[in-house]
Amino acid sequence: MKTEKITGMTAEDARKRYLSPASLKKLRQLATRPDSEIDYSDNPEITREDIVSGRLVPKHGGARPGAGRKPAESKKRITTLSVDCFTAKIIRDKAEQAGVTISEFLRCRVA
Repeated sequence: MKTEKITGMTAEDARKRYLSPASLKKLRQLATRPDSEIDYSDNPEITREDIVSGRLVPKHGGARPGAGRKPAESKKRITTLSVDCFTAKIIRDKAEQAGVTISEFLRCRVA
């Protein structure tokens, strides 16, 4: 069975939709039940005052907890340092000879 993504539906569209006999039977059974049997405990009523005060804000998607890039262990700042090509080559070659990154090489030499 092909499933379709519904982006909007009118009452007329809903009436035209095909429902299996089992689905129709279940809907008819639910329609005969009184409203007093509906359990709203997991869905508390939200009043306008709750929303205005900011106590309860309906959630519609957004970033989920824990999503996104994790913070780096060490704080780094991207900095542009302008040096001539000869100096840059010397720094790069010396860092490579020492087997360290350019940042580590400069940290040892400057500090």
